[in-house]
Amino acid sequence: MLQRNLTLLLALSLFLWLSVGLACDSGDDDDDSGDDDDTGADDDAATDDDAVNDDVADDDTADDDTAPVGWVWNPIEGSLCRDGSAAGFAVRLNPNSDKLVIALQGGGACYDADSCADNPSHFGEEDFNAWIGGSGVSGIFNDANDANPVKDWNFVFIPYCTGDLHAGSQPNGVAPGAEGAQQFVGYQNMALFLPEIQEAFSSVTGVFLTGESAGGFGVMLNYAQVANTFSGVPVALLDDSGPLFESDDVLAPCLQVLVTFLWNVQPAIDDGCSDCIQVNGDGYSGWYPWLAENYPLGTFGLFSSMEDATIRDFFGMGQDNCSGTTDIPADVYSAGLIDMRDNLLLPTEKWSTYYIPGDTHTITPDETMYFDTAIGDVAFTTWMGELLNSVPAPVGP
Repeated sequence: MLQRNLTLLLALSLFLWLSVGLACDSGDDDDDSGDDDDTGADDDAATDDDAVNDDVADDDTADDDTAPVGWVWNPIEGSLCRDGSAAGFAVRLNPNSDKLVIALQGGGACYDADSCADNPSHFGEEDFNAWIGGSGVSGIFNDANDANPVKDWNFVFIPYCTGDLHAGSQPNGVAPGAEGAQQFVGYQNMALFLPEIQEAFSSVTGVFLTGESAGGFGVMLNYAQVANTFSGVPVALLDDSGPLFESDDVLAPCLQVLVTFLWNVQPAIDDGCSDCIQVNGDGYSGWYPWLAENYPLGTFGLFSSMEDATIRDFFGMGQDNCSGTTDIPADVYSAGLIDMRDNLLLPTEKWSTYYIPGDTHTITPDETMYFDTAIGDVAFTTWMGELLNSVPAPVGP
């Protein structure tokens, strides 16, 4: 259980807001965040096995243009991890598929010395090579198990190294107690990645945007720029264990203020649900109906355990005006999930949920949970498969 006092952090966040004017600034302090023409986008990505960037992984000799290709790492010029090192994304190509998965990795958040120490600050080729030997073949990434509804799809994997739920536009940011400047630029990185991804997969007929934990929050805040990039293409969304509660008893307004201004989430809000942050800090739950209303081609799903211990710990920091030191009570969390499903998500007729008993956290990257989880006679993979094209019935308590 985390024992953190966030009063200082909240005060610092509000100071930055007032002094820098983030509430009025869209965060465009990186004029070339979306138009870097020097990254070497691959103009034949759909027919060769170097996926996106010929200068990164050019191995066209003895190229089999019809066989699925293993993971390829693509560093992207201008993108950054939290420690200032280069960021990038990985691609697994299947030339026989016209579908694309974009998966955002999870891994905590950076807001003080302890949390930043537990959060990855870099992800380079060495990290990628370790990943493909483990998590890169598990759960949703398993391309051998026929129960996986996306096993034959093209994949883009977005690592998590910015500490900001993939939502920040705050270069040279500050986290109290953490050493050095923090590059909270997850949202800006996505703006650099997406043109490269769209050029490589310009003929796809369907996109599945998914992420777990921090990546689950990230898919909510990045859906608009992904769907706008793939304009006219249906984009399904799965938020795996990153719920944006409507209940202030679970997700406190002060915590919403804190993350908005510490990481400068304002550009993501401006590009998407501009009413989803209010004067008192509340409003993030507004993303659910906003996405349903503004993206009629999309289908949307939320997975959660009823007593998710990791998120109860994280949201517990918002208690007592962000000086909380205890987790959100399990019964309060469960009641918040049910209320959100029944009164916010299902009325949109575009959202579905898959809730399971217990306090586990995430399902998509875990081999056993992903393939073995079932509620009654509805397996999680069956529900997810339906979500790719329609709105399945809600499952669970």
